[in-house]
Amino acid sequence: MPFAWTRSKPRNAAAGMRYVGSEQCKLCHFAICNTYSHTDMSRSTMLPQAVIEKGWLSTPIEFFNGNTNRHYKMVSRGSKIYEAEYELDTDGKEVFNHTEELAYIVGTGANGATPIVRRGNYLFQAPISYYTARATWDLSPNYERNDIGFTLPVSPECIACHAGRTQPVKGREGLFEDPPVVELGISCERCHGPGELHVRERTAGIVLRGRSDNSIVNPAKLPTWLADNICMNSRHSVE
Repeated sequence: MPFAWTRSKPRNAAAGMRYVGSEQCKLCHFAICNTYSHTDMSRSTMLPQAVIEKGWLSTPIEFFNGNTNRHYKMVSRGSKIYEAEYELDTDGKEVFNHTEELAYIVGTGANGATPIVRRGNYLFQAPISYYTARATWDLSPNYERNDIGFTLPVSPECIACHAGRTQPVKGREGLFEDPPVVELGISCERCHGPGELHVRERTAGIVLRGRSDNSIVNPAKLPTWLADNICMNSRHSVE
């Protein structure tokens, strides 16, 4: 059933509305933002140092995949985290070694987490992911039987489900503007829409017309099916 917009249609749903970021929202909604910051959804994408803070990389990770004859390693060096893929010959000498610094960790660990590497403004899925049920690192999805190195591009649809706001380049798989990820976790504006209009009117002290503020989306005021669609889209972040 199509949604019949009424006079209370959120005006920030119009084209051209701009985002302001959750830090701006926090200035007036501190208590709500503080409570939300303790949820998994607020940490749906993290910086690499999180794997140390969560205890996922207390010692270097190393293992071998016989299907592709590849060795994998994950280590921390200071504040940076690296993944490596390499091959050994029959004498145990390295044939090649491809090491990349991690840029992001997608997922909170509620179910798992997959690291992302960045080369220029291209994002690629790293070959090793964390699996919560086993409390260990193992091959990322798609790497189990295919030797694809660090060449699997991160699609805009994938990262968009797990981050607050991203900047993909239209028609270019894996390519993003700088920075690729503007807000890491699922942000206020993922559910409420662009906040520029709302912030401008509320800080200017413009008097509300009617019983609700239609300068921003309020999911509680939407038809149930539409509010659920917004929620389900954002809930992908904890996978």
